[in-house]
Amino acid sequence: MLTISGNYSLRVEVGSQGDDVTEDIVFDPNTFDTFTVTQYIDRLLPSFRIKFTDPMNILTQLMPSDRRISNYRITFGRGTDLGQYNIFDMVTYRRFPTSEENYEVEGLLALPTVFSVEQRRGFSGNISDVIDTIRDELLLDSSEISSCLNHKTNIIQPDWTNMDLLYYLQNNVVGQAGESCFFTFIKCLQGEKILVFRSLPDLVSQDVRYRFYSGDQPLAGEDFIPIMKYSIVDNSRVLSTLGGKIQSYSYFNYKEGRLVEETEDISNYPKNLAQYFLIEKDDEGSSYAIRDLGRNNDFNLDFRGTVVGHYHRRLTNLNSMWITIWGEQNICPGDLVEVYFPEYALQGRNIQSQYSGRWLVNRVVHSFGMSYFSKLLLTRNGIDTFVETTLLSGDIE
Repeated sequence: MLTISGNYSLRVEVGSQGDDVTEDIVFDPNTFDTFTVTQYIDRLLPSFRIKFTDPMNILTQLMPSDRRISNYRITFGRGTDLGQYNIFDMVTYRRFPTSEENYEVEGLLALPTVFSVEQRRGFSGNISDVIDTIRDELLLDSSEISSCLNHKTNIIQPDWTNMDLLYYLQNNVVGQAGESCFFTFIKCLQGEKILVFRSLPDLVSQDVRYRFYSGDQPLAGEDFIPIMKYSIVDNSRVLSTLGGKIQSYSYFNYKEGRLVEETEDISNYPKNLAQYFLIEKDDEGSSYAIRDLGRNNDFNLDFRGTVVGHYHRRLTNLNSMWITIWGEQNICPGDLVEVYFPEYALQGRNIQSQYSGRWLVNRVVHSFGMSYFSKLLLTRNGIDTFVETTLLSGDIE
């Protein structure tokens, strides 16, 4: 067991719950080179990574790699309200002992059946009920599912794990009103393990959960969290070089016996987080055609869910920003946040930085050491500006 207290509290328990661990493993916090817990919007399971100095070679040479040191319960947070702390039950998947007296472990959220149990079965009913069935089989506490999936369909699970089925649904399902581009992942929030299956329109329309600012002074009258540092990544030239306004694709219509050529254009993109897409408005090119869709079936008649999901994820990642803040234990992937750069406001005019505004949280990295920081990867489709621009307006309805 390791407990660190300072401007935050961190507790690490090593060993399976209910096991009697006879060996006491004592860590010096100063020996930690890396200690991170990460949650993702585009990966199913949270992960952890710990790298520290093991000068006595206790873990490298003496401790067997059995379940007593394979399971980690990591609890952390700030303040005195333990109910607000976050808890992760993790299991080790890889170890890296070295001759330089370093010991490194990596692992994932402990869900024993998520990878190993393949099932052959069919479902008939609401898609949301199918997802809740998987939630129960994975022994998760609750779920967050977009309401647009409360409609009936037939689904086959052909010798897949539940993780395979979740990813298949994420990449192919279409909501009641044609909603596409879904994200599925498991998040830990205040000690609960929650299965999330939500559409991009659902995520970008939710209420703002956190507000951040960069600079010496926050905006008056708002509860803002200061940004320690930030790094902006403009991915637009990579993601839209061959055309961002149109996505072409083709599939084989099995019932009609013909190859179908279709396109999806940017006008169907959901509510924008930015005023302008990072795409030139005179762009006439079409993105690389998606041609490996195979033949259609009763569940996926026109592959619109697959194509729109791929296309809209790409548009959402046109602009990215990493920000580092003081540790915030309960911020999660899929949260909607606002970021402001008030130091760039022009005197007498209501103009903010082109990167101010709403962003979607893509990844959360909690980093522990002598202090506790959270590093967030934020994404959206473009920028805001009052300067004349050649970019495509986000007002495309």
